[in-house]
Amino acid sequence: MNFLISLILTLCSIYPIYSQSISNFGSRSNALGNASVTLDDVWSFYNNPGSIAKIKSTTFGLAYQNKYNLKETQYQAFVLAIRLKKNVFSGGGIYYGNDAFKYYKIGFGYGLKLTDKLYAGVQLNTIGIRLPSYYGSTSKLTAEIGLLAELTEKILLGCSIYNITNSKLANYQNERLSTVMKIGLSYSISTHINYLIEIEKDIYNPIRIKSGIEYQIKNKFFLRTGVTSKPISINFGFGYKLKQFQMDLGSSFQQRIGWSTNFSLNYLFNQK
Repeated sequence: MNFLISLILTLCSIYPIYSQSISNFGSRSNALGNASVTLDDVWSFYNNPGSIAKIKSTTFGLAYQNKYNLKETQYQAFVLAIRLKKNVFSGGGIYYGNDAFKYYKIGFGYGLKLTDKLYAGVQLNTIGIRLPSYYGSTSKLTAEIGLLAELTEKILLGCSIYNITNSKLANYQNERLSTVMKIGLSYSISTHINYLIEIEKDIYNPIRIKSGIEYQIKNKFFLRTGVTSKPISINFGFGYKLKQFQMDLGSSFQQRIGWSTNFSLNYLFNQK
């Protein structure tokens, strides 16, 4: 029975290799339905390498995500973004694994403020996969790019391309890691309410629409909700700032698969 469960989970786990979902990280993003291409926090390292150039402080983050609330589908991630005058250097990694399947991603990025209203970033990643039944152990190099533009004081436009190298996973049937393109807008309805909408196109899957709303209560507490199409998932969560720490918690629900939970903790080094 344990073998059968592991096999089913392994087959389900192969799907994230071909999608961007495993690279959308941070509970703020997750709670907003992963409409994250315009978010300018440390988790932009996974969501848009251009947006990370807009962060104001050197930040370290840790995150945990439990897909479908099963111990076999737990993801861990870390990220560090170092703020200089006009540049941001970043690095981070994701790990997921069980006896049947292991996956990791380690990358380094560079973000640059091009003008007062335009930011850009590039990133190189190593993707590692251990799947004895299909690939054995393999690792591949991928690259991604991103841009963030301030169209007005209230509207941001972001876009990114993941795996622009179209890296090959295996020679059999010319199998490749997926390339994913995202473009989105965020609109500050007021000083306390932010609305986000995003279109994502995976070359192997249909277009996905993602949207979310973030409501800031005073300056410390945040409420968030979001929705994603194909497959439809409903997301929600909250965040809390305490001096140099920011804690975020979220959850999502898919009708066919069930609940997933996530948590992230950020530490801002030069904030008081």
